[in-house]
Amino acid sequence: MTTANEFSGLGEMLELPAFTQICQSIKQLLVSAKSEQSIIHITHLSLQVWRRSQSLILAQNMTELPSVMHQYLDTESSDFCHNYLEEINIPH
Repeated sequence: MTTANEFSGLGEMLELPAFTQICQSIKQLLVSAKSEQSIIHITHLSLQVWRRSQSLILAQNMTELPSVMHQYLDTESSDFCHNYLEEINIPH
């Protein structure tokens, strides 16, 4: 959660509202996680999203930055991150 807070601050400093929002979304997911397995999945997904965001920022493609994760997640399922990973074209 510390990383999400730090990245959120970085997003604010760099004036990247979508990146700030995704970091806040990650933090909310971690706070509301019901199990260790959910935390592991959220952490895995977060790393993938941050890597994808880094690539998009370096390519100056800000319009493609994700801003929320909740719509892609089914936290009751063991494979809840797959929909989002497919959406952003990241192999899982």
